[in-house]
Amino acid sequence: IFWLLTGKKLEAFQRGDMGLNVSMPQPRVDVILGSRSDVEEAKPGLTVLRNALPDQNVRVHIASCHRNLEEIERFAKEADCDVIIAGAGMAAALPGVLDTFLRANGKEIPVIGVGFGKEGTEGFAAARLSIEQVPGHFVVTREDGTAYMGSKGLQEAATRVVEGELPPWKPRKNKPAEWNIPRGV
Repeated sequence: IFWLLTGKKLEAFQRGDMGLNVSMPQPRVDVILGSRSDVEEAKPGLTVLRNALPDQNVRVHIASCHRNLEEIERFAKEADCDVIIAGAGMAAALPGVLDTFLRANGKEIPVIGVGFGKEGTEGFAAARLSIEQVPGHFVVTREDGTAYMGSKGLQEAATRVVEGELPPWKPRKNKPAEWNIPRGV
């Protein structure tokens, strides 16, 4: 409720607006990048995390959900962190696929989607849509529903993680599957 009223978590309000010495969370963060080519764009955000959190609280991985699907599924089964930042370019399916595997394994770890690519290109637009238009909107985006994009987007997401300022959890909207549809439907 406090978040809805102020746009901040209580601890951040107490620390920033009231000047109280309130301890900051020390989340365990896994960052998964879809490709080695995403590393350069991710560096400023990774620096934010590594400067604010103990080394053991930040792990970085590279795995394509299109080329390493079994590894992504295995990661989801074994995931033991507080939040995941999943960054990818082009179709940027990684955040949504990862979240689906986490849920299938009974894990409610928030996944922040970050799209990479050169602004103004089709790949950049596709990455944005792949994060913003995930059916059910379960990938974490900004409060207005827009995706974190590019190097600055990952920095913003990392800062919000460090400050404990992620938007409230969105309940998942499931849609029942339909099998063996009769002819004419």
